[in-house]
Amino acid sequence: MKNYLARFLLGYLVFFGSLVHAAEKEIKVFIVGNSLIKAAEGKTRFFLKDVLIKISEGSGVKISVSHQYASNTDLARHWKKGAEKKIQKGNFDWVILQEYSDKPLKDFQGTLNSVMKYKELADKKGAKTLLFLPAGHAPGKKVEHPLRVEDLKTALDKICVKTGATLIPVGLAWQKVLKKNKNINLYNKDGFHPGLPNGIYLNACVLYGAISGKSPVGLGKAGFEGLNDKTVKLLQEMAWETVRKNFNYSQKENEKKDTQVKTENKKSKTPPPTQAEKNNSPQAEKKENISPKSEKKVSTPRKDFSIKFTQAPKASKKGSSYELIFAVGESVDVEVTVLNNKGLIVRHLGAGLLGENSPFPFQKGLSQKITWDGKNDFKTAAEGKPFKFQVSLGQKARLHKIIGFSGKSLARLSGFFCGPDGTFYSMQQGDWVGHRHSWNLLAYDKDLNYKHQVYPGPAGLSKEKREGWPWMKLQDGSELPIVHNVLSRSLYPASTFLFRNFPVVTKTGKIILLGGGKAGSRVNRPDVRGGRRLMTLGTDASVPKNFIGKIVAPSNYGGFGHLTLSPDEKFLYLSGLFLWDKKSKEKIQVGKNGHCNVVWKISLENRNEKPVIFVGKLFEAGNGKDRLNDPQGLSVDKAGNLYVADYANNRIAIFKEDGSYLDEISVNSPDQVKVSKSGAIYVMHVIRKTKIQNTHWYTESRWRFAGVTKYKNLESKTIEAEYKINSGRKAHGGGAFMNLDDSRDKPRIYVGGLAWRNSSIHLLAEKDGKLQLAEKIMGGSNVKREPLGDVGFSGDIAYVAGKLYSSGPSSWGYKGNRWTTFDALTGKFEGLMKLTKGKGIEIFKNMGELVGGKDGLLYLQSSCQDNVVIRVDKSGKGVPFETNGKFAIEGFPYGHARQTGLFVDRFGKIFVPTGVASRKIDPMSLKIVSPSGKILNEKAVEIQGARCAGVAVDNEKNIYLGAQVVSANALLPNWVKGRLPKKGITEECIKTYRMAGSIFKFPPKGGGIFRDANGKYVGIPVRKPVNVTLKNVLWTKRLGLISTHYVGCSCETTRFSNDAFGRIYVPDTLRFSVVVLDTAGNIIERIGSYGNMDSRGQGTLGPEIAFAWPLSAVCGEGKVFVSDLLNNRLVGVRFEHAVVKECIIP
Repeated sequence: MKNYLARFLLGYLVFFGSLVHAAEKEIKVFIVGNSLIKAAEGKTRFFLKDVLIKISEGSGVKISVSHQYASNTDLARHWKKGAEKKIQKGNFDWVILQEYSDKPLKDFQGTLNSVMKYKELADKKGAKTLLFLPAGHAPGKKVEHPLRVEDLKTALDKICVKTGATLIPVGLAWQKVLKKNKNINLYNKDGFHPGLPNGIYLNACVLYGAISGKSPVGLGKAGFEGLNDKTVKLLQEMAWETVRKNFNYSQKENEKKDTQVKTENKKSKTPPPTQAEKNNSPQAEKKENISPKSEKKVSTPRKDFSIKFTQAPKASKKGSSYELIFAVGESVDVEVTVLNNKGLIVRHLGAGLLGENSPFPFQKGLSQKITWDGKNDFKTAAEGKPFKFQVSLGQKARLHKIIGFSGKSLARLSGFFCGPDGTFYSMQQGDWVGHRHSWNLLAYDKDLNYKHQVYPGPAGLSKEKREGWPWMKLQDGSELPIVHNVLSRSLYPASTFLFRNFPVVTKTGKIILLGGGKAGSRVNRPDVRGGRRLMTLGTDASVPKNFIGKIVAPSNYGGFGHLTLSPDEKFLYLSGLFLWDKKSKEKIQVGKNGHCNVVWKISLENRNEKPVIFVGKLFEAGNGKDRLNDPQGLSVDKAGNLYVADYANNRIAIFKEDGSYLDEISVNSPDQVKVSKSGAIYVMHVIRKTKIQNTHWYTESRWRFAGVTKYKNLESKTIEAEYKINSGRKAHGGGAFMNLDDSRDKPRIYVGGLAWRNSSIHLLAEKDGKLQLAEKIMGGSNVKREPLGDVGFSGDIAYVAGKLYSSGPSSWGYKGNRWTTFDALTGKFEGLMKLTKGKGIEIFKNMGELVGGKDGLLYLQSSCQDNVVIRVDKSGKGVPFETNGKFAIEGFPYGHARQTGLFVDRFGKIFVPTGVASRKIDPMSLKIVSPSGKILNEKAVEIQGARCAGVAVDNEKNIYLGAQVVSANALLPNWVKGRLPKKGITEECIKTYRMAGSIFKFPPKGGGIFRDANGKYVGIPVRKPVNVTLKNVLWTKRLGLISTHYVGCSCETTRFSNDAFGRIYVPDTLRFSVVVLDTAGNIIERIGSYGNMDSRGQGTLGPEIAFAWPLSAVCGEGKVFVSDLLNNRLVGVRFEHAVVKECIIP
């Protein structure tokens, strides 16, 4: 009996102590706002902060509130008036921002900028940021421009998506109350501000529910004794209902304790750099007993009440170690961390899917017992007692930020044109990397603001609007676009284009393009479908059933192909093609090959009617009234006369609608011609060679812009204005483009492609008889990474110490050795990082891949002949290796291909895949190098007969390697088998899906992939399959992409990354997603699905998280960041959990 009583008393004391502890817990809140955070009646004033404090009294939640109040003041002015300093010093848990009434609608960007500032500071101080949604004007209030909750919510929601802030839905609660009882007076007499007492009390109830996570039902009246009990209950209930349904941080009350969240979000913060980093000295194998350099990790609860604990986490001491036990009711993913007394993660104990194949350190099944040895992630004694175990269930990916995208980064300019309504279209091409090219088509309004992406289209198109765009239906019922050719990254059939493109736009909203052929695209084995075809898209990004149009030339015809429409849009004119015959050994044979020297006329109404020669004679040059010599650009005047830039004849030749000669204008080197509705004629001049050298002769570098001449009209032929530059005959050209916007009162001329590797587009202004290069409207120098802050066509991404670095997909030449740098938390552009030369860095000449080490330093692996690994700090300054005193160590050859990616663990140990310094590449081996630069193992893993992509090492020293090795009985991934449509699929499409690679896990002792004629696996399953066998492979998963072309190298390969738990994040490129694997190979989550540039989070087209070509992933800040190659951006992904619980470690 005594023992029973003792246990009862002990339990009572523990329970009572926990209540006291809970009651003493304080939530600190800071409110910034104007007259909407107070209520006034005559001289009586009540501030929201005071009412919030009052209603929390006796609730078991201690809330302290301070505010910065000033009427008619926006957030920007509040910032300057002291809000910044107060947040800096205040140690707040919540920062609530109330913007000046209609500013989010009238000055969206201004509000966005302000919220971004507050959010960045709040994040650094560990506070959560809330945006206050006001109620707007009272329903029926007669004002000229009533402020509506719906409009404010739309604007503020967008700001929340862009900044990561959370909306606190006060205005929605007002709507609910008035819907229940329209006679309740919430407003002041002005019909806008909160009234006394109902309005201000309701606001306080919403804030209480949001920041405490508890229902305000049953709370006191906050001193408003005149409040009706029935009204109080209604206000409290509607406030809580609004919070539960519309507030992300809130948790629904549930009587079952195992589904309640009893913890705040915890952050693990990056500590100051170690002394070794400060001195730029090599990282030692042995670490001092310092705070761990862990990733920032936020365990954010989300609403999923099907996931729960069946046994709550419980900690106990076992000798010198500590034991955690818990259990779950079903197979679910879990994270277990150890937190110190400051809420920082000192140890990542484990994460993965619980069940029959639970990863280490978990046991098989749903009941778990885990031991902690008291050490931190660096294997030294953890500091900061008392410690807690934190157990999180049910990870779910959410969009963090879209980084480095504006819509005005044009990668490699390959054309631009204007529609009849003045819509501006730009066509950009992914930079040349290993015979791979891809194209995007973007639309801008008349003011040149980004509107939408036309090609590839958005995920949200209805099936009726994408009849010509085949998708694949997967087993789970979801759909995704088919990749028809991996080398052009083509999501549409037959969609290969060229370095220069000259589409046209009809009055009915159709865009007509000319497809590429076998010559000129520099894509090996392009998808041409029998010839060069007309392709039709809708200006709204729709893909009609007749997207693939008629063949207008054989597939072996090269040349860019200039197009123009007849005035009635029944016909299309085409010029600028050529035929180069390899068999003739580069000798042009008159009448058989060379420049086509004709203009074709093509019916747009009769699909079966073949193109006819409108003027000229095929393969015969001439300068008379019926002959042409290398004709290029075309234009039509309002009378239907055709203007031809007859390049080699140095003239603009004009022909009537029937093809008869009308007139000509003598002009040097005309490449493009445009005729305005007033009759003015604009001619662009280029410098280039006319001799055809090979099938790839038509590349933009051979077109050097030389100027533009404006003629008053055909009758006078008077030159009204000119613009000339001297680019030099030896200089590389940039493609040279000109187009006319004739939708305005005064025509506008745009020019672009003026220099090599420069995508700038400029307005050409006329002044005092001269054409002058006016402001740049978009694009910039690719080498200088312009426009600054845009990542453009980027495949490489690295993370170190809170910074993201982006370039590529190879850094050499085309991009220059400059990496665009961003703050990983805010997405803010922070400038360009460039290597500081010296002590070995000057060795670096060729392509280099930048990698962020887990030790906080950056590493650069070169390819081709350099054979070096370079180590620098986050600013680009070299960090020497002890072995040679230089910043670079040699002896790491890699072939003519993209690197395989190196890995550096938190102790500075380097894992480097190396190969033969040639296109052969094979065989390869994984070398392990000490932080001092000494090779520890020449062949930790050996690879024969395969191409590789990505390497990582977990906390137990297991090695993960990506390789193009698959089962000999399953060359196609299982998810593809039987799901490709029977029609319209080419052999190149099949080969594309065979390029899906695999992830292999090897133990710490290593292993390999070896040639074996009887092997059950094959390497390089596209080009020349090689039978191989696996040695010491623990598991394998078919994920990733290793894209090889037919020369043999692998210039585009995926990069995966692991987090502090060892979980691997693998871009599954061909499924437009990122897969999360635990260390046992279980799939925890598939993140994202297809979407183009217009999928940018909630409220936009397509899924919340979208990719068009995810190529590389890196982990940092408790998030994963992905380079989305085709969408010209980086995508940041954060994570929430369904249930988060903590328990004190005794």
